[in-house]
Formats: sequence, structure tokens, C-alpha cells
Amino acid sequence: MSTEFNVVKEQYEKAREAERRELAGYLSKDKELASRGITVRRRGNTGKGKSEYTSGKRIYKVDLRNWKWVQLDDAAHGFLCIISLNMPDIDPNSGNIHSLLDRVGVIITYKREKLYYKTEIITDIDLPLNAGDMEKIAELILEQYDFLVK
Repeated sequence: MSTEFNVVKEQYEKAREAERRELAGYLSKDKELASRGITVRRRGNTGKGKSEYTSGKRIYKVDLRNWKWVQLDDAAHGFLCIISLNMPDIDPNSGNIHSLLDRVGVIITYKREKLYYKTEIITDIDLPLNAGDMEKIAELILEQYDFLVK
């Protein structure tokens, strides 16, 4: 790869990481989420892909650092929420698979009794985020949580 390409790639990854951190910080301070026991997970590499991913050594290493997400959960109620900063999509007409770069999506899994459920929401929110976007994301999580957990 050319040096110029690598410089731009690095800048893009850093900009996406800054967006991820800002969103995680905003959500971790949200009093409504906290009052329901929803916690932002920030340990280890949670929220970012590995720089040398190999799919269990099945493929030659690939850089997944641009894959960014924020993870929230309420383990007591079996609720897990992934906010993806590049939402996957399958076109219903063609069946083609796309990665909606810089489009925010919400993936929620939850457990009720012995069954697991999954919901995917593609939002109309694109990076970079502003305060209104982050508030909208928090409201969407709360709406889903209140509907699913009760």
C-alpha cells in the first residue's frame, strides 16, 4: 500500500475510534440507562476489532481496527445491545450483503425464559455524531429495553 493511503487509513481509524469513545462516554453517563441497570462495557478490546484478525488461524491476518461498536448490557435481564458504527445489511430485493460504513445500527439480543431473541435496527444516523444523535441512540436503547424486558 502507498504511504499516502496508509496515512489516510490511520486518520480514518483514529476518527472512528474518537466517535466510539465519545458515544461510549455519553451512554455511560446517561442516568436513564443507569437507572435500569444498563452498563456500558469498556474492558479490554471491547468495541474495536483486532489489528491482526485471523478467524481462528483460518485466514491470513487482516486489520479489523475500523470495525467499531459500543456494547451495553443488563446481565440480570439477559439484555445485550451492540451499537455498530458500520451496520451490516442484506438487501431484501437482491440478497446482496453490504456494510453500511459510518451508519449507526443497533443489534439487541435478549433472553426470555429459555429462548433468545435478536433485533436489528438500522438508524438514519451517520458519523460524525452530535449530541442530538447520541441522545437519539440512548432513547432507542431505552425504548427497546422497556419493551423487551418488561
